[in-house]
Amino acid sequence: MQVTLDAKRISHLLALLLASFLIAKLLQVKFDWTPLSAWGLGISISCQVSNAILKIMDPDNHSSNDLDDNEIKWQQERKRELEKRKERRIGGSTNDKKKE
Repeated sequence: MQVTLDAKRISHLLALLLASFLIAKLLQVKFDWTPLSAWGLGISISCQVSNAILKIMDPDNHSSNDLDDNEIKWQQERKRELEKRKERRIGGSTNDKKKE
């Protein structure tokens, strides 16, 4: 495994650290959070936002945004299951009303 260090990656790391630091300080000052909790949430928020931005903005990342066949199949099966549940629920409620 090769680790690539270039200016873009280092600046991205620095931006994540700065954003995490600012969010953590905000939580500590405004909401009286403990430092460990504030850092944990600050890092989580900054990494999630960064990941979302990179998925949208990075042209090399478009292939990873596409769903593979297994995931599409799983989503379709899940959708059918939810529709069946909805039909059963609707059918069960109408049957209950007829009994009364």
